[in-house]
Amino acid sequence: MPAAVRERPPERGRLGRPASAALAAGLISFGIYLYTLAPTVLADDSPELVSAAHVLGICHPTGYPLYLLLAKLFDLLPFATPPIRIGLFSAVCAAAAAGAIAWAAAKLADSAPAGLLAGLVAALNGAVWTNAAQPEVYALNALIIALAIAVFVRWTVTGKPREVVWLALLAGLGLAHHRTALFFTAPLLLTAAIAQRPRRLLMAKAAIAALAPLLFYLYLPIRSAAHPAVMRSDLTQWEAVVPYLMARDYYAVHAFARPLPEAIALAVTAARDLAAQLTYGGLALAAVGLVALWRRRRLVVVPLMVGVVLLSLWNLSYSALDIMEFFAPCALAVGLWAGVGLAAVVEAVQRSLGRRARWAGPALAAAALALIPANLVQRNWEMGSHRGEWVDYDRTQAMLSQIEPDGILMTTVAGDYFISMYMQVVEGVRRDITLASPYGVFPGTISDPRIEEALTSLIERYGEEAQALEGDEWSQYAFRLALACGDAVAWGRPVYCRTAFSQAPTELPAQALWSDFFRVTDGRPRLLVACPHTAPLIEFPEGAFLVGASVSPAQPRPGDLVRVTLDWRCAEPIENPPFVALRLRPEGQTGQPSAKTLTDYSAWLAYGLAPLPPTPEGFAYRQQVVCVVPTNAAPGAWALWVGYPEVEGVARLKQVARLLVVGQQQ
Repeated sequence: MPAAVRERPPERGRLGRPASAALAAGLISFGIYLYTLAPTVLADDSPELVSAAHVLGICHPTGYPLYLLLAKLFDLLPFATPPIRIGLFSAVCAAAAAGAIAWAAAKLADSAPAGLLAGLVAALNGAVWTNAAQPEVYALNALIIALAIAVFVRWTVTGKPREVVWLALLAGLGLAHHRTALFFTAPLLLTAAIAQRPRRLLMAKAAIAALAPLLFYLYLPIRSAAHPAVMRSDLTQWEAVVPYLMARDYYAVHAFARPLPEAIALAVTAARDLAAQLTYGGLALAAVGLVALWRRRRLVVVPLMVGVVLLSLWNLSYSALDIMEFFAPCALAVGLWAGVGLAAVVEAVQRSLGRRARWAGPALAAAALALIPANLVQRNWEMGSHRGEWVDYDRTQAMLSQIEPDGILMTTVAGDYFISMYMQVVEGVRRDITLASPYGVFPGTISDPRIEEALTSLIERYGEEAQALEGDEWSQYAFRLALACGDAVAWGRPVYCRTAFSQAPTELPAQALWSDFFRVTDGRPRLLVACPHTAPLIEFPEGAFLVGASVSPAQPRPGDLVRVTLDWRCAEPIENPPFVALRLRPEGQTGQPSAKTLTDYSAWLAYGLAPLPPTPEGFAYRQQVVCVVPTNAAPGAWALWVGYPEVEGVARLKQVARLLVVGQQQ
C-alpha cells in the first residue's frame, strides 16, 4: 500500500484547492466549447451518431451503447436541435475531463494554479477540443480516462481499497464505450491492484464492477429486434452480434495495416502536431513535471507512461483517416504533467529567491495561466472550433435537391451518406431517396428488398477485394454497384452515384451533375444540352467562353437553394477541363479573391464541372448547377463569381452575375 500523503485541509466555507481548480478548469473549458460548438452535423461520424441517438438506433461497430444512451438523455432537452443538444453532451464530457485532470494535478502539486493550468492544457489541445465541439464519441472516452487518472491519484494519496473498485468500474465503462480507453485504465487498475494486494471480497467487487458495464451491449440485439430507422447491421441473430462487438470487419481492414515506413512517418507527424498543439510553454512545463513526478511520485508516472506508449503503438499501426484524434488521451497525461511542472517551477523560484521576493512565485503562476492557455487557443482555434460550420450540411442539401423523386443514391463519401441519413431520419427531408454505399449494406436506409439482395450478393462477393482498391478503380466499383441497383429495380427508379474520378467516366453510362456526382443510366451517356451560339462574355484560358449566366431566384436568403445557369462555348477542343468553382463575394470588392476568401465558408457556394470531355471546338451547351447560399452568409449584396479555383497556383475567377441576400431566415 502506498504511503498516504498528509493533506492540507481546506479553509472553512471555501472549496479546497483541487475542487476549486477542477471547477474553474471545467467552467472555462465548457464556455469555450459552447462558443465553438458545431451548429449542425459535420462530414464525419457525427450525423450517424446524432441519428442513432435520436431514434435509439445502432451505429457503426462496436455500437457504442453507453454513448447512445447517454446522448439520448441530452437529446431529450427541451431546446435547440438534436445536433446541438448531443454536441452539448460532448462539451460536458470534455469539460468534466478537464476538471478531473485539474483535480488530479492540484492534488499532486497541492496547488490550485497548477491544477487549473493542467486542466486547460488538457482541454485546449486540438484533438480534444475538436471532438468536444461536435457530436462525437471521443469526448466521453476522454472523460472515462480522466476520471480513472483522478481516482488513481486519489488512491495514491489515501490508499483506500475502494478506489480499486472504482478503477475497475471505469475500466468496464471503457470496454462498454471505446476500447482504446483500456490502454490507460488497465495499467492504472493493475498498478493499484498489485500494490493494494486486495482481499478476495474486494477482488470480487472489482470483478463485478468491471464486468457489469458490459451489460450495456445487450442494447444492440434488443434495439435491432425493433428495426429502428438507423440500423448499421441486423443484430437479431447472436452469431452476428459477436463479430460486430469485436469489430472484425474494421480490424481486418485497419488494424496493423500500416506499413512500418508509414508508421514511422506518422510518428514524426503525430509528435510534431502534438507539440504544435500544446505550445512550447506547455511542453516545457510537461517535461519539468514528468521529471518532478518521477522523483517524488514514480507510482503515478509509470502507468501513465505505459498508457501513452501502448496507445501510441496502436495508433501508429491502425490505418484510419481520423487517427490523429486517437491521440487525445495522450494530451490528458501531458496536461497533468504540465500542471505539476508549473508547481515545481514556482517552488524552485521561491526557494532560490527566498523571502525577498515572495511575489515571484505567484507572478510566475499568473503569467503561465495567462499566456499558455491564450497561446493554446490561438494555436488550436482553427482545428478545434466548429463555429458556423454549415458547409457540409449545405452541400449535401444542394446535392439531394438534384435527385429526382424516389431516386437511389450510391455514394462513396461517408459524409454525404450519413448527413443524408440524418436529414431523412431526424429532419424528415427526402425520405423518398434510398441511400446505399459500397462499404456495406445498412438495412436502415434500404427499404427495397431487391436492392438489398443485389448489393448484399455483390459486396459479399467482391467486398474484401474492393477494400484494397484505390482511385478510379474504387470509383468504378461503386459505379458498378450503382448499376446493380438500377438492374434490381429494372431501371424503374433514377440512380445516382457520388464518387471521385480523375476524369469523367465516359466509358460508363453517366450524366455528370457536379464534378463528382453522376446520374447513372442504362444507356449511353447523356451529354449536356447544346444552346445557340452567342457573343462571348468571359474567356477562360483553358479554352472555354462563358457567354451567359443567370441566378434563380434573384434574391435568395441564407440557406436557400439557387440554380445557376451557365452558357458555355468552346473556343478550342478541350480534353481534360478543370473544375469550375462558384463563389459568393461581398458587393463592391474588386480584384482576384485572396486565398482566405476562397476557403472562407461565408464566401463559398458550390462546385460544378465545365465542360464535359471530350468537347470539340465551337460546341456550345448550357449547364445548370444547384447551389446553396451559405447558412451563415451575412445579409446584403453579394456578387457571384465563376472560374477555376486554382490554375498553376493562381485563382482565376470572374464576376458574372449578382444576387442580393435580403436577410436571415426566420
